[in-house]
Amino acid sequence: MKPQTKAILSSMAGNTLEFYDFYLYGTFAPLLAKIFFPTYDSTAALMASLMTFAAGYFMRPLGAILFGHLGDRLGRKQALTLSIFLMAIPTSLIGFLPTYDAVGIAAPIVLVLCRLLQSICAGGEYNGAAIFAIEHIGKGKEGFAGSLMSVSGGGGALLATFIGAFFMQSTMPHWSWRIPFLLGALLGGVGFYIRRQVHESPQFKKDVAKKPLNIPLSQALSKFPIAVLCCIGGAAFSGALSSTFAAYMNVYLTKVVGLELGSALSLNTFGLIVFVSCAPLAGMLADRFGLARVMTISTLGLMMSIYGIFNLASTGLTLNILLANFLLCAFAVGFIAPLNAFMNRLFPANSRYSGIAFGYGVGMATLGGTTPIIMTWLIDKTGLSMAPAFYLMSLGALGLLIIFVGSKITEPQKKLEFREQLVSAQ
Repeated sequence: MKPQTKAILSSMAGNTLEFYDFYLYGTFAPLLAKIFFPTYDSTAALMASLMTFAAGYFMRPLGAILFGHLGDRLGRKQALTLSIFLMAIPTSLIGFLPTYDAVGIAAPIVLVLCRLLQSICAGGEYNGAAIFAIEHIGKGKEGFAGSLMSVSGGGGALLATFIGAFFMQSTMPHWSWRIPFLLGALLGGVGFYIRRQVHESPQFKKDVAKKPLNIPLSQALSKFPIAVLCCIGGAAFSGALSSTFAAYMNVYLTKVVGLELGSALSLNTFGLIVFVSCAPLAGMLADRFGLARVMTISTLGLMMSIYGIFNLASTGLTLNILLANFLLCAFAVGFIAPLNAFMNRLFPANSRYSGIAFGYGVGMATLGGTTPIIMTWLIDKTGLSMAPAFYLMSLGALGLLIIFVGSKITEPQKKLEFREQLVSAQ
């Protein structure tokens, strides 16, 4: 097996396992609301559970600083291997937690602490895996390599949804929700072993390893502040989209439409399959026609169709919900899949991990984790089941702004690289 292929497959495998661990909580949010946040007001209990989901994003910038620093100084491989090992610990702990009825307020407190630890580990995983893959594959296929991280991330969320749907069946024992979390420890060990077998990024060894920066994030913030802001905005929009179809739609279909949780999980699985299936195509189209062009068309398509998407879902009809999930994920993947390669071009190799991971972590903390809360609050306060559609529509404007500004940064860099290639050829 070629080193490039091995590196990409290891990045995908580890990323799948980390996303499984992280999104498993979102899958079980409605159930965990009942057993860890008991209250007479079901909306308040759900909000508390979703706030815990959001709390899992708030520590991502700290994880990004830690693993980004390690990745830019010691190597991408070292940072990624450590992150997947540590992620398995809090995930398995959730599976052992006693409920509120057993130990009282200690139960939700420890649950929040576990989510915070998960978040620190996740802060450098997704971006680090994408950087690792893109630096291995070389120029001309960055969009495709980056999209495979979306495939693996979506695959992790899909795995969490599939296993969640199985263990949420009414015929299962009441404690069966613990099993998927305990599996996280086993899967984490597998990912740790896989990561140990790959070679370091050739670009890191060539451009960074001999003379790494003392504080890579400091350079990213001081010399490339606009690039960092683009990563924040891109992650905010991307996070809002991914948390909508991977987590919030379960809440929407159960609390607003009135479906059983098992049915909602099964229907939303279809959308995740669409996302995973379309991500490589979006990456290849981005390599062929340009990252910004594919991302722009997808964002505009989403903005124009999002009201109809939620209108279809609100009917409660199976075919309409499947169509809604298809459209939501098909448009979302057109922005999310090329985003890794888009951000990769904004920084030099010596501060790339720190700059991207920090910006992405802040963006995810801002809107990625809070989107389910905001959507739930909007419906509760306005009484409009279409409120989430207007929210995503407004965020689409942010996505378009990021694409425009980021393209202005990367275009001069691409021209400079082209000149350097001409000089070296002569």
